[in-house]
Amino acid sequence: AALALTGMLCLTTFAGTQTVSAETADSAKQVDIVFTHDTHSHLNTFTTIVDEAEKEVGGFARINTLIQEQKAKNPDTLVIDGGDFSMGTLIQTVFETQAAEIRMLGYMGCDVTTLGNHEFDYRSKGLANMLNSAAESGDDLPAMVVCNVDWESMEATGLSEGQQLIRDAFDEYGVSDYVVLEKGDTEIAVVGVFGKDALACAPTCELLFKDPIEAVKETVEEIRENEDVDMIVCVSHSGTWEDESKSEDENLAKAVPDLDLILSGHTHTTLEHTHEYMEATQDTHARRPEVAVNLSSAFWTVPPPGPPMSSGQLVSAQGPSQVNCPSLVRDGHVFCSFCMFFCWGS
Repeated sequence: AALALTGMLCLTTFAGTQTVSAETADSAKQVDIVFTHDTHSHLNTFTTIVDEAEKEVGGFARINTLIQEQKAKNPDTLVIDGGDFSMGTLIQTVFETQAAEIRMLGYMGCDVTTLGNHEFDYRSKGLANMLNSAAESGDDLPAMVVCNVDWESMEATGLSEGQQLIRDAFDEYGVSDYVVLEKGDTEIAVVGVFGKDALACAPTCELLFKDPIEAVKETVEEIRENEDVDMIVCVSHSGTWEDESKSEDENLAKAVPDLDLILSGHTHTTLEHTHEYMEATQDTHARRPEVAVNLSSAFWTVPPPGPPMSSGQLVSAQGPSQVNCPSLVRDGHVFCSFCMFFCWGS
């Protein structure tokens, strides 16, 4: 993997209301979401060059400060991590025995995370040991979701030793396709997915994976059939690309319109002009998912139970004053980025 930007934190705020009738305003629901991804074992701050100036950046202490400030405003804030929380500093040397990264996510109040390609860097045994160490710690931990591991195909041919280690560790930790969380009066399903490029960047991964789009479609259908939720969020370690035909999370957004929001990690994409682009892409006629590569301080209406063609509506968007919050829009989908610090890997 190449040297790349990032380790990011963002804040997304959603308010649920009908888009066609003002009479539903009193029943509006609001959800605040804080999103981190690709933090790569950067628990501590460090010095690097930003905009041609030397700056001290990053670190979980700073991230935790921002999370706690947000939770002081809204204790029901949903905190989600997009994977690749490991590999990038010397803290990775205790990945297996201490599970420091995922336990720190739990300490900061992270509700949900998913797997990134770098979680496989210490091979199957390393990932299994990390999950077991985390589970045995007794600490509060984020739920882990990933819907496209193809256990059926692996079991049909017989699990390898490494696959069995991960299967047992998944059971010990409680890894699932999706999780339903209650935040205030809002029920939110969060589904996780591991992308094709992420798999290509994980040569030591022994697992087989289903097609990400097809797996998310199946999982969303399962959620619709079995759960009573107000919102479906996908946390994806797939990413976005300049070549739209290869831009996995853009293609996911187009293919699975029942998703309300995609939180996208992996590619460390830096984009531009959050506020203007988000205002320009309001769509009050058809439901479509919004894709966020780190979306900062956006107020968005999401459809409550009702007509399937009701839609989200942007209320306002702004970035934290400490950092710039760029974004981009392609084909009506919003892509945003709030860069916290630099790290190794992709």
